[in-house]
Amino acid sequence: MTKISLFLLAFVLAWPVSLGAQAYGNAGERAREVRAGVEERKASTTERLMERKEEVMRKRVEQVLRHFRGAVSRFENILGRLESRIEKFRVRGADVAESARFAAEARIRLSEAQTSIDAFVLSNSSNAKELHAKVKELLVLVRESLVNSLNSLKASVRVDTSATTTVR
Repeated sequence: MTKISLFLLAFVLAWPVSLGAQAYGNAGERAREVRAGVEERKASTTERLMERKEEVMRKRVEQVLRHFRGAVSRFENILGRLESRIEKFRVRGADVAESARFAAEARIRLSEAQTSIDAFVLSNSSNAKELHAKVKELLVLVRESLVNSLNSLKASVRVDTSATTTVR
């Protein structure tokens, strides 16, 4: 064989080995790059998911707070009207002591509910379930006190009207 053919034969036989080694080295490096990219995407996806969960919880807490503030406001309105009626009947001479006691109890519980809401806001907590359970319990007690006050006022008015009614 000639020198050129031997040279070409040696080149051809040696070429795939050197190319394969180079290709294999690049493949390992590429695999590491791909793994690093996958880990980076996982981390960013997890971070975005956590941010989204926090946003959803923040909105839920705001919704619960709006709901309870509205309930407290409505109860205060009802209590104000009830206290006004109690005072009107007291001026007329009706015995409204029990109604006034229930109304005072409702006022105290309403104040406790408002304090709980304000304390929750100041604590910067995101546990809406805790707030919901505590304030709901207080508002149920407020409602019971208002109902009791109204019923006792109705009872005292019935007694008052039956005692002062004259038949002509």
